[in-house]
Amino acid sequence: MSRLSLLVVPVLLAATAVVAASSATAAVTVAAPPANVTTLNGIVDALNRHGGPSGTAWGVDEQAGQVVLYVSAEAPAQSLLRYAAGFGRSVRVVHVPSSPDETSPAASSEALAASGPSVMATTVRAGDRIYGSGGLGGAVTCTAGFAVMTSNPLPPPPYAANRFLISGQCASGYHSWYLNGSGGVYIGSTAAANFPRTDYGVIAKAAGINALSEVNLRNGTYRRITSSGDAYKNRPVCLVGAGSGLRCGTITATNLTVNYGQDPYVFNVYGLAAANICTTGIDRGGPVFDGNTAVGLISGRLGSSCLLSITYIQPVRPAMQAHSLFFPPQ
Repeated sequence: MSRLSLLVVPVLLAATAVVAASSATAAVTVAAPPANVTTLNGIVDALNRHGGPSGTAWGVDEQAGQVVLYVSAEAPAQSLLRYAAGFGRSVRVVHVPSSPDETSPAASSEALAASGPSVMATTVRAGDRIYGSGGLGGAVTCTAGFAVMTSNPLPPPPYAANRFLISGQCASGYHSWYLNGSGGVYIGSTAAANFPRTDYGVIAKAAGINALSEVNLRNGTYRRITSSGDAYKNRPVCLVGAGSGLRCGTITATNLTVNYGQDPYVFNVYGLAAANICTTGIDRGGPVFDGNTAVGLISGRLGSSCLLSITYIQPVRPAMQAHSLFFPPQ
């Protein structure tokens, strides 16, 4: 199952306007007046209707008063760019380089140190490498998301996690999940898959599997997760992926439309956030968190460079609300 991963490199192009002063002979260059949010949302709706190729994404930058259009070097985006040009300076185009540059540093273990017991073969935490099989055939490597419990039906006490959140891209193609390879420990089966339009799925835990509401920080320590929160702009977050390990950054954008897939098969996902953190393809589904608060799941990246990187994030609250999920009480 092939998916385009996503990364963007902002190139900030300040729009300018020339204003003639009646009392002077020289032109004065000033910043273009920002469009109002209603107008910008209307442009996003128009772009959503028009659509774009894989390797593109867009959303509102309220502070700049523009819609930002991200275009990877590999994307055949000529038609989209011509359409976006019709909105003038209300749309800022960010072109993404294609040269690989895996230089995004991992967060230091000291920054998130938290003690925890050794991992058992039958214990699953957010951030663990998991393997899916069945469905599309073959196997896929993804990262486990948060361990949660269902309230419909509510299991009897003592309350404990009985579901895992994962990437919808992973869940939509594979139904059996394992640790230690596709022939390893069976941890559960896909109970829900939401992709495209959104990007989250749910694994129903198998009997005998210990699901802990913790993040495996991939450095011998763990972080307890007790609640969920929103992915708002400028929120500091960390993430853990099976390929990237532990990395930290900041939410840089919200409510983005992202186009995944391989042309001519393009899959639109709406309402994603973005963070200035580099990830890899097998990080999909991994936890994004702030302290003890779950914020989202790794969705993907644009392009093949990690320079000034951006990872797209599925906010966690819509996934939990859609399937009546919550974190077990302490």
